[in-house]
Amino acid sequence: MKPSEYIARGVKLRKYQSFRSYTRSYGEAGCVTTALIDGIFGKRSMISVFTDVKLKSVIFGKLPELENRSFKCPKCSIFDISGCGILGVLFHLNDDHKWRREEIGEWLDLQVSETGRLSETIEVKFNLVKEEV
Repeated sequence: MKPSEYIARGVKLRKYQSFRSYTRSYGEAGCVTTALIDGIFGKRSMISVFTDVKLKSVIFGKLPELENRSFKCPKCSIFDISGCGILGVLFHLNDDHKWRREEIGEWLDLQVSETGRLSETIEVKFNLVKEEV
């Protein structure tokens, strides 16, 4: 499965998006990382008990193309946020730029594609989407 498919699966399990927290509203809301992990497991996970190391091992187990890579924020170009690799960028896009979880999934798909680079069209699409909010 592609990252966006895992995230879409997780979004169905937690309808609302949370910010600055894995989950909120008694588990009804979840951030993009929660959606990704829920999608991988296929059910609501106990993400709050995961360590960053455990999160990375679960994500890289399903999406090994993301391991040992540096990532740059597609919105503001911050590079490898907090030295956390992909988790740092996921948190950053979710919490700081307030991208919808599905948008982050689309961006993540591009990172595991053959080129792993954002096309100019996609960058413009994301910038326009974010400016309209």
